[in-house]
Amino acid sequence: MSKHEQGVERSRQLRQLISSKSKSVRAFADIIGIPYTTLIDILKSDLGNASVMKVIAICKALGIETDPFVEEGRIVPRVPADFEITQEELTLINQYRSLDSKAQNRVRQSLQVEYNDALASLAEESTNATGAG
Repeated sequence: MSKHEQGVERSRQLRQLISSKSKSVRAFADIIGIPYTTLIDILKSDLGNASVMKVIAICKALGIETDPFVEEGRIVPRVPADFEITQEELTLINQYRSLDSKAQNRVRQSLQVEYNDALASLAEESTNATGAG
């Protein structure tokens, strides 16, 4: 997909999200404090000419991340505020992403074995605790 096509798709997604959050683009513009004509221009240009503050206001009101407008990609919902990821987890994710698909599959299989073992241990501990009481 070309950059232009990606921009058209993001604009379409933004309009769809705006429609789901507000009765009209004009009403949405009022909610976020941006003139209607400015918002229309922003949507036509795939946020290309918008200030960072306006992009943040739009994304915040729609509950989406701003990253898709910095990097190529789809519009995605914002991660919940109570979701935390440690630096160690982030390092593991980055290492996983650097692997080829065959190696990623081995990691997934190993992780699934470890996860199943942990669940079995928890179930056994629970059974022992209730049987001992």
